[in-house]
Amino acid sequence: MAVIWFLYLVLKPVYLMPHGLPQLSDALLAAGLIPAMIFMFLKARPGISPVTLTGGLFVALTVAINLVNYIFIPDKKFIFAALYYPYNFTIFLFVVFLFRQSAERMTRLTFWGILIGLTIQVIVSHFFPNFGQGSGRITGSFSNPNQLAYWALLSAAMLVFLRQDRKFGWLDFAAIFFAGFLQTLALSKAGIITYGLFLFLLVFIPQTPRLAKMGLLFLVMAGASYFSFSTDAVSVKSFERVSARLQTIGMEADDSLEGRGYDRIAYNPGYIITGSGEGGFERFQVWGSPAELHSGLATILFSYGILGLLFFGGFLYFIFYRQQWYCLAVLFIVLLFSVTSQTIRFTHTWVFLGVACGSFLIRREEAGAGPDAIPEAQVLQRQSV
Repeated sequence: MAVIWFLYLVLKPVYLMPHGLPQLSDALLAAGLIPAMIFMFLKARPGISPVTLTGGLFVALTVAINLVNYIFIPDKKFIFAALYYPYNFTIFLFVVFLFRQSAERMTRLTFWGILIGLTIQVIVSHFFPNFGQGSGRITGSFSNPNQLAYWALLSAAMLVFLRQDRKFGWLDFAAIFFAGFLQTLALSKAGIITYGLFLFLLVFIPQTPRLAKMGLLFLVMAGASYFSFSTDAVSVKSFERVSARLQTIGMEADDSLEGRGYDRIAYNPGYIITGSGEGGFERFQVWGSPAELHSGLATILFSYGILGLLFFGGFLYFIFYRQQWYCLAVLFIVLLFSVTSQTIRFTHTWVFLGVACGSFLIRREEAGAGPDAIPEAQVLQRQSV
């Protein structure tokens, strides 16, 4: 199962099938889920944790609302949505289960899977550029550049959770650099902004060595200055591309609440109570054509109502409420990306949550803490893998 997990991380960006359909990585992960679910059932502890309860309630609600909507509007998107969330939640449980089985092995495999995956994407994007949406934005092996940007952000974010007991080493910074480089190729506005915040956060967290903090602070400040006062006197190709992209904020058709579909919430407030499900988008015309709401958290509110938002919020709360402040900051940055993109169905979001939860639980258990204890954040002065 550990090998399957490693292969999933490496192959996650490889999109061979059309967007929305299971990919090669999903098939591999599904193969590992069957024996893992049987083992998890046999080794299950008495009772149910708050994380599992709130996550399970959210998933059950998504299935119920989508199936009910499908009865009245036979759109197959409802069926797909009813399958996405149970699958993704199972992936979350699978990741936590693997951490409980062997935290050291999972930490090592997850790190190397992230680093190799990022390296492959840098090579593919450089030597075999695939330009998406006719805009000069590179997609890597994904089907669109926003997926590449979000995946790169999640990959870097997971390193913070993997390295809570040690300092970042040069390989960690290589992964962080690769993820940032991919942001300059994908040119996602949300990706550029959130990754900039992520780099700024690294200046303050204990995993970052002092010298690296100074370098990161200089990089962030230099980048901010360049984007604000760019002149022909200083020209860096990557910075130019990013600066030009950021200057289009508010100028494109989808850079508005209406363009992202937020207006349907105001025009159809009843769905905040009942939930609209994820389908039948012809009910909500956006710019003349049916489209989903381009926001993860807003989709939860509109598609699954206040109750769905409460369940999902509770799920996140029980994962993070005892973790260190910088873990919450990483979560905030990841959720900020979802303001303009539908990220909740993306399987890697649930993988990120699984890594965040599994790495925390195992550190607490190894420290011999009780279920209500809060582990101390003691970052060891040693190099990473």
